[in-house]
Amino acid sequence: MNLVIDIGNTRTKFSVFNRGEVLIIVPVDELLPGHIDVLQNDYPDLQKVILSAVKDYSPTLKSTLQNKFEHFIELDANTPLPIENCYETPETLGKDRIAAVVGGFDLYPDTNLLIIDAGTAITYDILNDKHQYLGGNISPGIEMRYKALHQFYRQIAFNRASEV
Repeated sequence: MNLVIDIGNTRTKFSVFNRGEVLIIVPVDELLPGHIDVLQNDYPDLQKVILSAVKDYSPTLKSTLQNKFEHFIELDANTPLPIENCYETPETLGKDRIAAVVGGFDLYPDTNLLIIDAGTAITYDILNDKHQYLGGNISPGIEMRYKALHQFYRQIAFNRASEV
């Protein structure tokens, strides 16, 4: 059994997998060491964990994961991947983006892919059929877009009102 943790910009999610089958998906505001105790009690065969974090998280959580699991991997630019990362500066690539690309590769190997992830930001990433990550783009997410449009149109309305 595997525990997969995604610490995103806005939310944290964790999932338990058994031989590729998703058993649970849980969103939380913050993953705490106590959550790990509950998971290990509910899933005693849980032995491996991989963590992808785009923001800082508690050193206590990291220590808990390292001490309570047989295998702990924190996704970073040096993590071995089943694809070739052709990004010019791999250490600056968001871990969430590379995780999404590897997920796409796992679902659709040997296929040209455009992976779109709509979260706090919307990311667009390209993986070719030669298993090469070619890069992509990042743009504001839906909520940020709505706020920007609202503010932009308000500003136009104020400018027009001041011209009258």
